[in-house]
Amino acid sequence: MKKHNFPSFFHSVLVSFVVLILYFLWFIFLDRRFVFLYGHLHSTPFDFRTVSRYFMTGLVASGTILIAYTIFNLVIKKVRHSYQLPDWKIVWKYTCLILALPIFTILAFLGKPPLPLLLSFWILVVLFAGLRLALYASNFIVNNFYQSVFAFFDGLALIPTLLLIPLGIEFGLRKFLPVVLFIASVAAIGMSLFGLWIMTLLYKRLKQSYPSSLNLFLSGLTTAYLLLPLYHYLTSRPKYIYISDSANFFASSIWLQAITFLVTFGVIWLVNRWRGKKVNNLDPVKRLLFLLVMVTVFGFLVIWMTTGKETDVWLCKDDKWVKQGNPPYEKPFDEECGIIDKAMGL
Repeated sequence: MKKHNFPSFFHSVLVSFVVLILYFLWFIFLDRRFVFLYGHLHSTPFDFRTVSRYFMTGLVASGTILIAYTIFNLVIKKVRHSYQLPDWKIVWKYTCLILALPIFTILAFLGKPPLPLLLSFWILVVLFAGLRLALYASNFIVNNFYQSVFAFFDGLALIPTLLLIPLGIEFGLRKFLPVVLFIASVAAIGMSLFGLWIMTLLYKRLKQSYPSSLNLFLSGLTTAYLLLPLYHYLTSRPKYIYISDSANFFASSIWLQAITFLVTFGVIWLVNRWRGKKVNNLDPVKRLLFLLVMVTVFGFLVIWMTTGKETDVWLCKDDKWVKQGNPPYEKPFDEECGIIDKAMGL
């Protein structure tokens, strides 16, 4: 190993250690009935809701790394003013190499029930994508702390568009209320534009340079998909901390999630006009947007292929696991399955 790469390797080992601890706790050591809410409201270990909890672990773990790694580096930089962070891209590459085999082994072979290979691979994809975003954001914060505060609030303004549009539209579709679809979309876009307009005024007032469109988009993604899932995890019921299902943060259909990303791009384009930025400033955002849509399509395909038929599951009936059809996995637990709802008072 080259001498100048040793700091990167050391940092990647630290990051990998934290992630491995989390996955060991979630999938092996802790009671998975409570971590993933098996049997909660009749959910099964491989229905859509529970499967989404599995890949949400990658975002919660990445949010944890973002907070811990940033604090770690800020403290060191405070003590040693000459401290230089290693290249975050190299740290990320080493981290992926270190984690790939042990995490895949935990997911596909050691847990009960073991996860399908394709689903285990998808969880790794989400984890590595989340870690890339977390390490980039952490590097930006440590090296540009003052600017990162402005960028955070800039990205915070995108939250209504990223989260409220899919949630509002899906609620309207479930309740057959077309007016809700329109109101939710307009309100979400309006809140984002208002927040970004306020931030634009602050930038001008305080004579601060605007962040790039890419950093604006990444800031919104970081808050919506790393920090908020981590916040949800840490603030869930005190005695039973569990991983959220994806419905709290993502749409449950490909087309709606793709539309959400496209609308967010439209908001960023409009803000670009306000701030007088060049058109080519949006090119990195376009590339990232295309990648996000492709990953979304792939993710939905994996979930569709791994959730299986509803007739081939273990169902929770009268506090007992009842076999229905021919599920491709063993009974999750010998104990009563309704324990989670009883413990949560449901």
